[in-house]
Amino acid sequence: SKRIPKRIAQELIQHVKTIQVVASYQDPASKSAYEFARQMQSPSLLKVNPSLSVVVDNPSATPPPNPRIRVEYNDGSVWEEDTSGYKLPQLRSMFYEKAEEAEEQSMQRESKRGNIRKAEGQIITQSINFD
Repeated sequence: SKRIPKRIAQELIQHVKTIQVVASYQDPASKSAYEFARQMQSPSLLKVNPSLSVVVDNPSATPPPNPRIRVEYNDGSVWEEDTSGYKLPQLRSMFYEKAEEAEEQSMQRESKRGNIRKAEGQIITQSINFD
């Protein structure tokens, strides 16, 4: 799992809508999920994406359910993961990889919209040709 530079993390966090972490305080397997949630609530990331919603749910069930992360990206895609088998750097890497995919989807949509606008502009220009 590679380290994500701060600048890229701030760019990619803009493509995230919600982060939900379900983890029990008492469960040692929840450590990486809690740390992930804490990092995603950092002032520098929330400054870049003030509409980001980070929700941490601490279920009281015994035995506790496996810790989970559910992330919804702006392109509508969702990443859900049982985090009990992962360390924090692995979770961050997977999270940002999915954010990168969401960014690419967003850019493709914008490119298509631009091409449609360009085509509409050409049609309008051609129909107003007063020779």
